[in-house]
Amino acid sequence: MSAEAAGEKKKLSLGGKAKSFFSGVKDALKDAATIDLTFDNQEARLKGLVNCDGAPRELPIFGHDEAVTGKVAIAPRDGKKKVEHIGIKVQLFVRIEMYYEKTEHELSRVDRTLSEKGDLTAPVEHRFDFTSFDRSFESYYGNNIKLRYFIRVTIERAGMSSNIVCEQDFIVQRVEALPEQNPPIKMEVGIEDCLHICFNYDRSRLYLNEAVTGTIEFKLVRLKVHTMELSIIRKEMTGVGASAFSETDTLAKFELMDGLPVKAEVVPLRWYMGGIDLTPTFKSVDNKFSVKYFVNLVLIDEQERKYFKQQEIHFFRSKLGTNDFKQYIAPRKTKERLAKEAADAAS
Repeated sequence: MSAEAAGEKKKLSLGGKAKSFFSGVKDALKDAATIDLTFDNQEARLKGLVNCDGAPRELPIFGHDEAVTGKVAIAPRDGKKKVEHIGIKVQLFVRIEMYYEKTEHELSRVDRTLSEKGDLTAPVEHRFDFTSFDRSFESYYGNNIKLRYFIRVTIERAGMSSNIVCEQDFIVQRVEALPEQNPPIKMEVGIEDCLHICFNYDRSRLYLNEAVTGTIEFKLVRLKVHTMELSIIRKEMTGVGASAFSETDTLAKFELMDGLPVKAEVVPLRWYMGGIDLTPTFKSVDNKFSVKYFVNLVLIDEQERKYFKQQEIHFFRSKLGTNDFKQYIAPRKTKERLAKEAADAAS
């Protein structure tokens, strides 16, 4: 056998050994046991679609007064005859996670012991029941803030063996009645001797699935406005003072008119919020963050100059569930805009 052939055979032999070695390391790094956590009535329970680390994720929804119950199935992984542990516990956490500051703030925690020290030799099931725990705030999954409710199961191990951990998030929602005091909003946009518009919103506090209603009255129109639209804006605010940070998202737009208005013209407004990715308003949650919503008015004149006016509105939840953002309702187009698009298409 030539030296070259012998070298090639040695390489192949080493390659096989290396592959076998890394496969063994990979198997060794696997957890010695599997943990499967399920909630009671999980399949039939309402689900909420949230944005978890950039990807949509469906989680079970619990009301703020519901018990969180379920079972944990634990089994030794294939090939393991016995898994030694110093205890198995289940915990419920309520935690604020702030991406911008890279910090975590624990609001509440409840611990339960499932099993004392022993050996896991066969599959076992344990029940968990969290009836009483702090649910002062709704779950929230935002761009920079996350208010999580989650269950953690831990198999604690001694010595050099690492703990085996399983976590499962769930959503808590709070159904609340609208405040008795629900004043209308009057918003005026004016440019001296050029423009005076009055916006009258019937209410300042709404349920998530209701409609923003009101009227727009043109009292003085000497400026050639060719486009007017409303948008719903969400503003996340974290921190205070020098560490304060905020981020603004435009969730949806609604075209009010396309064309020149005339003096004394009154335009009715009815914009349904269903299908828009809304949550209730959050006010200074544990002094860590707030989430506010605004109705933003934009006027554009013939010279493409823009004029803005903004007013805060407050959202509340009337029933469990989410305004699924996969079912977004596109802004309504006026007859003038539809006619213009048809003419452009024809030309």
